[in-house]
Amino acid sequence: MFFLLIGACATAALDTGRRPAPPPEDSGQAVDSGDTDSGADTGPEEDSGPDTASEQRCEDIPPLPPVPEPLPGLVGAEDFAFDADGNVLFINGNLDLVAQARDGTVRVISPHVARYTAGTRFLPDGKHVMVCDVTHGSLLKIDVDTGDVEVVLGGLEYPNGLEVDPEGYVYVSEETSGVVRRVDPSTGDYEVVAAHLYRPNGLHYRASDETLFIGSFGAGYVWAVTKDGAGGWSAPRVAVKTPLAPGQPCEGAAVGDDCSVPSGYLGACADDGRGGLACEPDFDVDACVGLADGDPCTTQRFGNVINSQCVPATATSAAFCPASDGERVAECVGRRSYAPCEVDGHAGLCNPSWQGVSVCYESTTDVLEDIRAGCADKALYDACVSDSDLVPYLGQCVEYSATDGEGLACTPPGSSYDGVHGGLDGLNLDECGNLYVTELTPSTLWRFTEAGGEAEVVYADLYGGWIPNLHWGSGVGGWDPQVLYASERIDGMLIGFDLGVRGEADAYPRE
Repeated sequence: MFFLLIGACATAALDTGRRPAPPPEDSGQAVDSGDTDSGADTGPEEDSGPDTASEQRCEDIPPLPPVPEPLPGLVGAEDFAFDADGNVLFINGNLDLVAQARDGTVRVISPHVARYTAGTRFLPDGKHVMVCDVTHGSLLKIDVDTGDVEVVLGGLEYPNGLEVDPEGYVYVSEETSGVVRRVDPSTGDYEVVAAHLYRPNGLHYRASDETLFIGSFGAGYVWAVTKDGAGGWSAPRVAVKTPLAPGQPCEGAAVGDDCSVPSGYLGACADDGRGGLACEPDFDVDACVGLADGDPCTTQRFGNVINSQCVPATATSAAFCPASDGERVAECVGRRSYAPCEVDGHAGLCNPSWQGVSVCYESTTDVLEDIRAGCADKALYDACVSDSDLVPYLGQCVEYSATDGEGLACTPPGSSYDGVHGGLDGLNLDECGNLYVTELTPSTLWRFTEAGGEAEVVYADLYGGWIPNLHWGSGVGGWDPQVLYASERIDGMLIGFDLGVRGEADAYPRE
């Protein structure tokens, strides 16, 4: 393993092409104006005129506040929701849906809802809460008065993100299948809003222009889709990219093209069975058909010929020709992992390669040589290739400090010294059109201004946890509507950010 020291700052702009059909009085430029009839203050009623208070707040947004003191013991869950009485609703560690008051009083609404859940949203009636049952791949509706649980829709593939619009439709993202559905919670009928996305997760619906924002848990993208006026939805477009976003594997590629997943290993783009492409591990089985284990074979890596030897079948592949040098493979046959080895007078250890084959490799010197070579004659953030017998990948050039000094090195997509970036989770918007995005590693809350520019850090890993979801205060029970509350899942608490502006209200409760 090797660790990367990166000093990187990227810029990202909020997509401004979000209104395919502007009203007649609009200038025709597809840019949100931060208009104040979004429902943040007036609710779903007919707009009675400009919200001057909102306009004033958006004209002079205060600087980001200092990190507040957390509110311990309120939420230790993946998501939460405020009810009309000022309670926080969430699934607790006992798998119960509970209502907890600010003073810590807890009431069980529905016991043992599911083993693993994601998403907690009220329907506009205020009497039913929607929850994703990840364990069973279903969308649940829970009556908060009786505690009764109804399965609205099953057969979902890792349902994770959840959102409810003011009309009461439920949006659910399926992280495994790459699909986002719009579901009628009274019937279970649905339409597909977006497909072929890379691990869609967090969702937020903007009622003012009927736009749904979709975060990727892996690519570092937030996509946007908008109702097209003809009963359908626009194609997904990238609204923002977080700094060090690794991107979507196989984006713009063809079947058989090289690709790298965010964790860094080399694969090939393959048909995902749904009309899209996925980056899959690539094993050259054909090269060893009719050959015995240990027989010489020839394969390719990044289009270069690799002379290797056939290895036995594994749990993930039939017997294949590994894309690692045959001498390195032969030196480690029959040896335990990390046993000392030597190739051409060069000492190393028998390291497992990205294909699960043990190869003789010196994990410091050899890796450093590979990643430095990948950025020879390249500039900062250029695309690069680490052509390695151990872990080859397509990456980017970043500043790297090592035993040989400072310089550029080819790193896996989105990699930094603190992990692999791009795992986006929670999403929300304020009344001024600013988009808030949470990232898992490191635990960060970003703000993207509507006008574009650099991503601002609202919060960065100060509690070493995980922020999966965000909600603006409901205005009831002490939950300030100008405070954005974030669930900190690892430590079981809420963090409230007093941002000086209001947010787009949830479907319930609305002011």
